[in-house]
Amino acid sequence: MHFHTEYSMDGVSKIKILLEEMKKKGVGVAITDHNEIQGVLAALKQNSGLFIIPGIELTCNTGVHLLLYFPEVSSLEKFYNREVLPLKKKNKFFLPISIEKMLKVARKYDCYTSAPHPFGPGAIGMMKEGKVSSEVVRNLDMIESVNGSCFKHENKKAVTWAKEVKKGMSAGTDGHTSAQLGKVLCFSYGKTPRHFLESIKKGNSICIGTRENLFEDLLHTAEKFVREEKKERGDLLELYRSRYQTEHDYLLHKIREEEGRFSGHFHVHHRELGKEHEPFLRKHKEYKQLLKNKFY
Repeated sequence: MHFHTEYSMDGVSKIKILLEEMKKKGVGVAITDHNEIQGVLAALKQNSGLFIIPGIELTCNTGVHLLLYFPEVSSLEKFYNREVLPLKKKNKFFLPISIEKMLKVARKYDCYTSAPHPFGPGAIGMMKEGKVSSEVVRNLDMIESVNGSCFKHENKKAVTWAKEVKKGMSAGTDGHTSAQLGKVLCFSYGKTPRHFLESIKKGNSICIGTRENLFEDLLHTAEKFVREEKKERGDLLELYRSRYQTEHDYLLHKIREEEGRFSGHFHVHHRELGKEHEPFLRKHKEYKQLLKNKFY
């Protein structure tokens, strides 16, 4: 219920490989790229009977994330073209809109809203400061109870919060490479995206999974090789390629081409920010506004 493709700034999941992994593992997926829908459209175009939920993960002005799921891809396209694209022209990574206003806007469309990693690190979790307005809670359909990038105590808090506010629970790997697919799963009823989402909203779901640092470990290693301009030992290269297939080579390419923005974007979204991150935030104009937030 939370998966990124190569169309996210910090994702490397190739659509073709993702679809192959879905068939192999027998699981469906909600494609939720950061402020982008090209991954969903590409997957649906190549799809042959697989269960795909059209989605998007939005990053609002303070860094808080919001997941939106759409029963029909046409509704997602309409929402994206009308509401997201104009905001991306001002800041493509941190949309200049508050979480409260974005939820109000989303309510005008045929979609389901979810709070991803609500107690997650950095600025991404909407419960990071300990509370949100009653208006935000009212406009949420579900809460992500298990996120593969979060620690156990963060996910346990999410489960407790979901029970307190009586919201349905979803789960997702927050995967950025196809090897992560299926590590966290959400079971529910429904043969169509609409029925499946409605079932979760009503509380009829089972969420299972575990935290894994597969992508984070790979990213750290890849950064090191690129930074130190070293070639990987043959056995290590083959290990990564066997686990991540050609996405490993694509990761190295992205790190080199983006000149630090790829890994920086990932760390901004998945790490507690501190003074050591200031140079990156100041260097790239899209991230400067986070300096105004009390993130350390």
